[in-house]
Amino acid sequence: MINKIKIIYGGSNPIQEFNYEIIITNSDSDIYRKTGKYKGNFKKTESKKNIPNGEGTWNSIDGDYAKGTWINGEFTTGQVKYKYKNGDIFEGLLKESMYDSYGEYTYADGDYAKGTWIKGEFTTGEVKYKYSTGNIYEGRLVNGKYNGDGKYTLANGDFEKAKGSS
Repeated sequence: MINKIKIIYGGSNPIQEFNYEIIITNSDSDIYRKTGKYKGNFKKTESKKNIPNGEGTWNSIDGDYAKGTWINGEFTTGQVKYKYKNGDIFEGLLKESMYDSYGEYTYADGDYAKGTWIKGEFTTGEVKYKYSTGNIYEGRLVNGKYNGDGKYTLANGDFEKAKGSS
């Protein structure tokens, strides 16, 4: 999960489009860098570097993007698509630098969560979860709990309908 996107380099020319590198921290405290192009409003820092400030769009060479509001070089609110180095992909809305509102998270192994995120936590929507045992649950979450009809497939291929809430 994205905890923070922050610019760590901006060009020094007073233009509205420039290359830069961002630093991204996820919930596991993994830190990694991505290079991309920012276009939008900016301000100059004391060291004469341009940093995003206001409305703008960032696009990486591998298809990631962030479009929305930047404050002092940090992306805080707007539409994002982000592919993590492990292959997981999140597409949705960020608010205060966290997943918030509707989003889709697809795991590299094919699992997914589509629905509502509140302050970085998935709470309501369609899910497919694969457990370490190999069993798979496909169904719906409401307020963080399984709800309604679902399908629970065992690692050996047998399956059963899941009903009710847990």
